[in-house]
Amino acid sequence: MRIRSIRTRITLWYTALFAVTFLILGFAACTIVFYTLYEETDSALKSVAVALADRTRSDSGANLPPEAAEIFRHFFGPSMTEPYFAWLDPEGKV
Repeated sequence: MRIRSIRTRITLWYTALFAVTFLILGFAACTIVFYTLYEETDSALKSVAVALADRTRSDSGANLPPEAAEIFRHFFGPSMTEPYFAWLDPEGKV
């Protein structure tokens, strides 16, 4: 069956063009959002790790800085201040 009406052919052509454009833009938007969220999370984790490492190196004998809970609360919210981690020294002791 062949479509003879020019109106039907143009409508189908523009509908297909719109669908492809919509899919490409949607994929690009999702990719940009996921990449941005990944980079922001990675940057926040790196800055927390650097801050804790610098603080620990500056205090000889201090295993965990006293303001570590405040640092975690600042970056991750109040639910991340619970002790989900163990700070180990080079010998593996808590």
